Amino acid sequence: MQVYLNQRQYKILEILSHQEECITSLEISKKLSISSKTVQNEIATINQLYGKNIISAKKGRGYKLKAGFSLNGENQQMLSENRKIFIIKELVTHNSIDYYELADKLYISPSSLNKDMKDVNAEINQRFHVSIVRKQNRLYFKGNNANKQKVVVYYLLEESENANFDTSVLESYFETLDVRSIRNTIFSYVREKHINLNDFQLVSILLHILVAQLNQTFQEPVVYSDFSEYLFTKTGLHLNEEVAKRIDISFRLGNDSIEQDCMDYKEFLLHVFDDIKHIYSINFKEDTVLLDELSLHLKYAEQRCKTNTQLKNPLIEEFKKKHVLVYDIAVYIASKFYDKTKLHLDMDEISYLAIHILGSLQKLKGGNLKVVLINPYGKAVERLIVNKLDTIPNVLYCGNYSFLDEKGALAVHPDLIITLVQLDWKHTCEIYKVDDYLNSQEYTMIERCIKQIHVKKAMQSLTISSCFHESLFLTHVSAKSKKEVIDLMCQRLLDNGFVDAQFAQQVYQREEVAPTCFSDQLAIPHSIKKCAKKSGISVAILENPIPWNGYAVRVVFLFALDKTFDQVPKLYELILDAIDDPKRYEAILACDDFSSFMSILMKERER
Repeated sequence: MQVYLNQRQYKILEILSHQEECITSLEISKKLSISSKTVQNEIATINQLYGKNIISAKKGRGYKLKAGFSLNGENQQMLSENRKIFIIKELVTHNSIDYYELADKLYISPSSLNKDMKDVNAEINQRFHVSIVRKQNRLYFKGNNANKQKVVVYYLLEESENANFDTSVLESYFETLDVRSIRNTIFSYVREKHINLNDFQLVSILLHILVAQLNQTFQEPVVYSDFSEYLFTKTGLHLNEEVAKRIDISFRLGNDSIEQDCMDYKEFLLHVFDDIKHIYSINFKEDTVLLDELSLHLKYAEQRCKTNTQLKNPLIEEFKKKHVLVYDIAVYIASKFYDKTKLHLDMDEISYLAIHILGSLQKLKGGNLKVVLINPYGKAVERLIVNKLDTIPNVLYCGNYSFLDEKGALAVHPDLIITLVQLDWKHTCEIYKVDDYLNSQEYTMIERCIKQIHVKKAMQSLTISSCFHESLFLTHVSAKSKKEVIDLMCQRLLDNGFVDAQFAQQVYQREEVAPTCFSDQLAIPHSIKKCAKKSGISVAILENPIPWNGYAVRVVFLFALDKTFDQVPKLYELILDAIDDPKRYEAILACDDFSSFMSILMKERER
């Protein structure tokens, strides 16, 4: 069994292998300059990786390596801080390295190393335009020096984030440099200049400095900026022009006092907002705050793209699953950004655009449900309930009414009445009776009720249901790939007169910007713009899951919408409500015919 250890785990094993007696976590922590708690966690992880307790704990005495375990010979496990990082760092440091020596260093076979190289090249060639080449059993980096350094920064940034930005992880890679001193110098500069940067941005700057020192042959003529001069004064380290410029841009982006002319991007966004209103039936043009914030964000994003310092969002996957339509709108903005600049925004950057959009959507009252409260128990109870309602999206609270004031409550035309008492009113809106306002389950049920009202409103539109056709419904599809499914569905739409022959190409153009799959359950491919001859939605239920950009998909909805279709948000609500319900999702997977599928899709969710 091969076990993959990070550098810190390996060093812990190395320390234990030289101990005849027990050693405490505190003693180990001092040797590695980490906390004793971190040592304890790493030891627990090591035991899990090996599937047995190779490190035993003696109460009051410390830790001891199991007798017979050795870091040499057949029991030698892989030393890897993440093999990709190790391979890249070795090449940057030494310019070239013997193929078989590298395999020996990693304790893997040459064939395994060959596979690792292919994996690394697949990532770095597309993103950084560099590659690893093999000539006469020596490995070389092919590409310009600046891009080579960006590769190292990219992988180490990921490793640092996974380790919660623990400085000791970086110290293990840069043993000849005083990492803590450099880090403290950055912090001092940031404080003195009143620059606001998050931890990820600070570590990114630290890494750019460290990587610039890896190989002196990479150093170009020094150009002192304000920070590079400050760094040299404090640490004696030089920065080449490219790195100094990249770091200075990062600092400028974090400077509160900076004011840049964003009129160009404001004009750009106003045109994009017109498109969004046409495509998604949502009007952002009146939101001046969104216009200001998004234009500034895109101005900075352009600089980040040019210097390869794009943001990272650790919550991206969760956001994409929870806010599918919002993310899709952000992808559209990113596609127009590419048309303007010829620069690609990655998925992390796109998710930050989506956060801006989500904030604006939540301010647009038109899509919110009006909710009134019937509560005879006073202000304290009202505040408690309203605080809970504030956590539920798309709710407009319209006030607390007496159970005697039927006329006043119904005058605001509520979509939902939440009541703490039994009502005998004549009404057409939904009523939810709360039995225990202190029970969190009540608010889960209220949120479900609100969601169902949204879906009901969507179903009231014949425009949506008329987009589903039996001729576009595919079941028991035995496709093996995303391309096979999209081609099949586009052909079905073409054969039935919904689209022209260029439609499939436009669907693939949208996929190139960002995948239209957001979970293991569902993919919603579509063209970037409404370009169908007439609106139709093709549905494919797959026999087996297919890989779709990291997910395993079973159900695909392919949208072909014409210019008159104005129910996009409701369409998303309808589909996602069905897919998010486990029982209805399983029923959809089991569908054999179109009528069964439509009855499940349009069925009200039971409370």
